[in-house]
Amino acid sequence: MTMALFPCLPGTTLDAVNTVGAWLAQDDYQDNQPVDLVILAGNAVIPAIDAACKIAAEQRVPLIISGGIGHSTTFLYAAIAKHPRYNRIPTTGRAEAAILADIAREFWNIPAEKLHVEDQSTNCGENARFSWALMKQ
Repeated sequence: MTMALFPCLPGTTLDAVNTVGAWLAQDDYQDNQPVDLVILAGNAVIPAIDAACKIAAEQRVPLIISGGIGHSTTFLYAAIAKHPRYNRIPTTGRAEAAILADIAREFWNIPAEKLHVEDQSTNCGENARFSWALMKQ
């Protein structure tokens, strides 16, 4: 799988994208707010991955991890390769959910019986639809 590179964008465009990103990344979760389960959709944003695992681990609730191999999987591979702790997790050719499940087990001590892995989705819409199907089970 080849690495996709972001195009070079003018500074004003990057500023605008970062403004939207900051708004989308707003953290509305309040510590110790009770949850029934956590859903982690495949992505390459390590703080989001850590936050989902932390909440699931602390509250001892199920963690649904969704993500197959899609158009953004190479970004997760690159983020894991650069991470000082997670870089020992094998990535090449693996589904995003499999990689994230390894992180949840090995670094956050989430027991296997609390992990529910969906590794067939190839985009965000499928992540949501397939996670919903897992929840209904």
